[in-house]
Amino acid sequence: RPLTDQVIVQAPQVVNYDINLTYYIHKKDEALVNLIQERVNKAVQYFINWTKTKIGRDVLPEELIKRVKEAGAYRVEVLSPQYLQVNQDQVAQAQNVQISYGGIVDD
Repeated sequence: RPLTDQVIVQAPQVVNYDINLTYYIHKKDEALVNLIQERVNKAVQYFINWTKTKIGRDVLPEELIKRVKEAGAYRVEVLSPQYLQVNQDQVAQAQNVQISYGGIVDD
């Protein structure tokens, strides 16, 4: 058991990013609109938590799109975030979040 080691801990630097996306639901899922909207909001929140729970985790728009589509969205347009490389002494944190429902779409 070390008695002479000196451990220095430093808080990670916060890197802010914004989320601005619009999602659409397919016509075949029209009856599930409210459920899908709730799931999409949860998926975005899970993405936000996912990025900030590990130091050095990059912000990947592909991951955000994947999660929103898994929640039931048919199409997703992401204005932000863009890919953001996060250094090993940094942590990504969402600042402004805007989620817009674009409506029902058909093939």
